Amino acid sequence: MSEEKKLWYYACQGETFGPFSKKDFIQELKNISSRNEILVWRKGMRSWTPTYECHELLEELGMNQRKYPRIHVRGSVKIHHPEKGSLNGVLFSLSAGGVGVKLEQSYFNEGDRIQLKIHAETLLEHPFEVIAIVRHIDSEGRMGCEFYEIKDELRKSINSYVGAIRSHLSLF
Repeated sequence: MSEEKKLWYYACQGETFGPFSKKDFIQELKNISSRNEILVWRKGMRSWTPTYECHELLEELGMNQRKYPRIHVRGSVKIHHPEKGSLNGVLFSLSAGGVGVKLEQSYFNEGDRIQLKIHAETLLEHPFEVIAIVRHIDSEGRMGCEFYEIKDELRKSINSYVGAIRSHLSLF
């Protein structure tokens, strides 16, 4: 059995600590009471990021900073980056704040600004377009994107839809 790669670092009060395996990193952060003041970084991240913005750690740390509730939904996403070109992804989650997209292979980096044309199977008759920022990419090709430029009316429509679906599901 090979040892887990030590790719994780954190910075606190001007000092840098690491590298850690992800398991050890999570344990280290759990022992720190002021996690919101910590910056984290791992290989593949564009820059140091506040802990609460590193989505792949939030659940394991018992933190949840979501502004909008989300639902799992099926659909397709056409993704365009001005320098890296276009590709298609599969929509798997939606909120008024962003989407989760599954890619066969990621050509994007955390922090990239991309254009999304989203078609949620049960949401709207027509696809909608937004500008988003890639917030996280996991090892399984899932990418979380935060809406950066979205019309208020569209955000409200998505939020109402998500709320209605969540209410309906809570009845069962």
